[in-house]
Amino acid sequence: MVVGGQKILDGLEIPPDRRHKAHPRVFDERYSVAPTQEIAIVTCAANDLVGQVHERMPVILERTAVKAWLDPQASSEALRGLMAPFPAKGMNGWRVSNGVNRPEQDGPELIQALAE
Repeated sequence: MVVGGQKILDGLEIPPDRRHKAHPRVFDERYSVAPTQEIAIVTCAANDLVGQVHERMPVILERTAVKAWLDPQASSEALRGLMAPFPAKGMNGWRVSNGVNRPEQDGPELIQALAE
């Protein structure tokens, strides 16, 4: 989110009582000179909460959708149906330190909520 010309960063989470979710990924293993493994996180348009920070977000599957994602017989159409933003009402968000953008800074204090 941008406030007064300055980007305000948010911490985002799925509350502990709803953390039985999965993030779909695609995996590829190639062999050229040496074996190479590649992985990509599947993304979709952001929900209203994540959209305050970025226009995309990882797809988050409910536990009941994991079996469909892993089904090798699933059609492309069925898999596209899983690519929807996780509901914003199922997530929490808060403002965090701009220090999260500095690689030289590291520590759990960076994602602590800032006073309003």
